[in-house]
Amino acid sequence: PYQRVIDSGILTQAKAAELAALMEATNPADLTRGITTIQTKLIALAAAKTRALEDSSTRAQIAEASTTLSRAS
Repeated sequence: PYQRVIDSGILTQAKAAELAALMEATNPADLTRGITTIQTKLIALAAAKTRALEDSSTRAQIAEASTTLSRAS
């Protein structure tokens, strides 16, 4: 995409230079590591939320099972 936009000729010289500097400063390996770190954190948060929901559901089922039923139930 970078090379296509440069080759298109639609950028001003200033924008082309700004984009070239950004491209030069970008390290794909660092980006990948950052994305992986974020994904790992999101997975951990989702797992913790799932465990909390499962725990509260189990507690509710236990409470329901120990409730004495009345004739109206």
